[in-house]
Amino acid sequence: MSFINEVIKKIEGAIGKAESYDCFSYRQELQNIVNNLEGEQKKSVQILINVLSYHMDLKHPKQPFEPYAVFDGKRTAALCELSDNDIKILGNIYSEIDDYEIKARIADVIWSRDKQYKLGQAAIEMYLLSANRLEDWEKWTNYHNSFNAANKGSFFIHIKGTCVP
Repeated sequence: MSFINEVIKKIEGAIGKAESYDCFSYRQELQNIVNNLEGEQKKSVQILINVLSYHMDLKHPKQPFEPYAVFDGKRTAALCELSDNDIKILGNIYSEIDDYEIKARIADVIWSRDKQYKLGQAAIEMYLLSANRLEDWEKWTNYHNSFNAANKGSFFIHIKGTCVP
């Protein structure tokens, strides 16, 4: 089994235990397994944990991701910290994982950082698929958040593949 398949298997095992289909719940479950991993597997899962921790601020659609918390001159993970290699790892996870919420977040992060048009489109599609999965009255806020994220993305993708200023 290839390296990425092993990582995906561990990620999917962890998120399968999550209380709900959202980044916060997934991040909590991944934090439970990351310290038992080593090397590249640990690094890959930690990158995903960081990406899932970003706070999405839909009031700033051109740069919607910010650290979850900032205090005393310190902050949690930030989009600006992602290296090109981190983006490559995220792209590999995106290609292999089935979960819509994770795919949406990864695609949106790569779109926000690198303006890769196809991933911007994919983020919109994945947010809508995630919203459909979340559509129930008990968890309507998650549905609303995914739908709004897709809507945010659609405003900043032009039909010909350029970012609308």
